[in-house]
Amino acid sequence: MSTGYRIADYRYPIDRRLTVGETIASESELLALSTDGALLIDVAPIAEYLWIQDLNAWQLPDQHLSLAGAIWLPNVGKGVLDNKTFNYLKTALKKRATKSRPIVVFC
Repeated sequence: MSTGYRIADYRYPIDRRLTVGETIASESELLALSTDGALLIDVAPIAEYLWIQDLNAWQLPDQHLSLAGAIWLPNVGKGVLDNKTFNYLKTALKKRATKSRPIVVFC
């Protein structure tokens, strides 16, 4: 399935308008969304060897620098997800997301 998004060099700013969602233009806009209860999802990657098969989860380090209040869902920001990572994302969203709650995804 082609999404039109970059698969390679995905750690660069988005240089065009999105066809799905919106780009946050300022820190104040992000703060307003967060204050209003948006779900902040950090998709920064983590090494594959930290996957714990029995728990169906990542072994996360004690510290990860991110936005205040964000949840870290490692590796779910890749352009194409394997089944393991897709199921991890789906489970996390079922626990936290609602149709009326905005979701902010960042890396």
